Amino acid sequence: MRQLKIDLSGLERKVRMRVTATWKPSFIATMCDWYLQERLERAISGGGAFRYFKEVLLDYSAKLERWSRFKQVSLHRRMLDWLKAQGITPLQ
Repeated sequence: MRQLKIDLSGLERKVRMRVTATWKPSFIATMCDWYLQERLERAISGGGAFRYFKEVLLDYSAKLERWSRFKQVSLHRRMLDWLKAQGITPLQ
């Protein structure tokens, strides 16, 4: 069996602007606090969306940690989907 080690360090930074922006509406939809949902939706609706989104979450430390985990899970899922599309079975 052929194995290939892929260095994923820094990958999140590379995809952050393009890909994580598409995950933000899904994350916002998981919020039970409608006021926070509104603030986050406004934060991503204009220029500087990445910075404003994070600034809002800084007021809610538990939600910032939740966003970080949401990104990790989403990135992992995306990588697995890509590997599968390439016909590659990852080692767990």
